[in-house]
Amino acid sequence: MIHHLSPNGKIGLVLANGSLSSQSGGEGEIRKKIIEDGLVEGIIAMPTAVLNALEIILPNDDALASFEESVKPMFLQIQANNTESARLATLRDTLLPKLMSGELSVAEATAK
Repeated sequence: MIHHLSPNGKIGLVLANGSLSSQSGGEGEIRKKIIEDGLVEGIIAMPTAVLNALEIILPNDDALASFEESVKPMFLQIQANNTESARLATLRDTLLPKLMSGELSVAEATAK
């Protein structure tokens, strides 16, 4: 989940009791890295009874459809921006070495 965050993004995680002390499967190293990278703001321990009493409200299908309709154009624009950014990076990586070596000059490129 952390790798999906933007540089200043935030995330809240609910972990099972014992998750912070378990050493199986490399969990200790993962927690150590998360803390070393300054990604932890705080840890709150909640009794199981409190967590079990929490009511999680899910939106109905109409609300989900409405939300999807309103954010879909944004995601399509993000996808288009990412594609354009990758194309420009490829172009930069192709042209920059040629410009730096003198193989290509700006004057030549604009004259063609």
